[in-house]
Amino acid sequence: MRICLGIATLFLAAIILIPASALPQRMNPTNSGPGISAAGMFEIAGSVSDEQQRIAIDGAQLRLSSSAGELMTSGFTTSDGRFSFTSLRAGVYKLTITAKGYESSEQEVNMLSASVDNLRIILRKSAVAKSDSAAGGSVSARELSLPPKAEEAMASGRDLLYEKHDAAASVAFFQQVTQLAPDFYEAYYEEGVALTLHGQAADAEALFQKSIDVSKDHYAAPCFGLASLLTAEKKYPDAEKLARHGLELAPDDWRGYYQLARVLVLENRLTEGQKNAVEARTRNPGFAPTYLILLNTHSRLFNKQGVLEDVNAYLALEPTGSTSDRLREIKAQMEKELGIAPAPSLKPDHEQ
Repeated sequence: MRICLGIATLFLAAIILIPASALPQRMNPTNSGPGISAAGMFEIAGSVSDEQQRIAIDGAQLRLSSSAGELMTSGFTTSDGRFSFTSLRAGVYKLTITAKGYESSEQEVNMLSASVDNLRIILRKSAVAKSDSAAGGSVSARELSLPPKAEEAMASGRDLLYEKHDAAASVAFFQQVTQLAPDFYEAYYEEGVALTLHGQAADAEALFQKSIDVSKDHYAAPCFGLASLLTAEKKYPDAEKLARHGLELAPDDWRGYYQLARVLVLENRLTEGQKNAVEARTRNPGFAPTYLILLNTHSRLFNKQGVLEDVNAYLALEPTGSTSDRLREIKAQMEKELGIAPAPSLKPDHEQ
């Protein structure tokens, strides 16, 4: 997720957040179903650990769904691998667990008469740890072939951009890489991300295109970066074409499905947009802006229950900030209209 998180603010700017007062009023309230209740009757708690070393896994994501597949809430394990979900109604639930470098796992939790307070979940390491980059291991091999000074500059630039959030300072390091290794197209892309964050969209577009050209059109990441900028400029047909082309190059890359969903929803192609947003969520459930796209589609398709689930999922990932504050207003309205008593505010488990 490292490469895409840097331009999340740009993504958010193009998502239509419906005011709470303007959400569709056409549907009748429905039963909230298991897992959404103010009664606070039961709790699911446990731990997540590594299969071989039996060590706790910090930051694993857990998504709790009803037996019908509706997302109830989500959270993350603490540093000691622990997690808990409280205020649950009796029922049968599905718990989906994902962690970087591990195979995902699904557990059925039968909680019909008592809390489940010692659920032990064991994750198996994936055969090949997937990189956040669409190119995966090939990028690492290319970086190893860089001159030492260029490799050091690339690492410094990425650290400033993604860890220290200093986009302006990172630019000089990426420029140093391209001076020492002009064919290293990844550096043009990273500089484009930095300039996007720095508000220099025109220069960022040129760098994304440069990355595409130098890679001889074999690198998907700049296609997605350029598609994002074109979407912000309302050049929807061009953005869609680039997003689809990027997916041809990297068909498993969640960023492509996210960008495609974004432009399709803005073009009012809701069903197709929702389908691609679900694909993006499946491949990377921890990227909060995807839930804003789903919220948008559900609100315009008169699905209040879906809106509530999207809001809960977003707040579990991003509990603070102006967007989260606005979503809490929508959450309160949806709970009122669906006849659901307010539940405790959703926060990642490590903040509870």
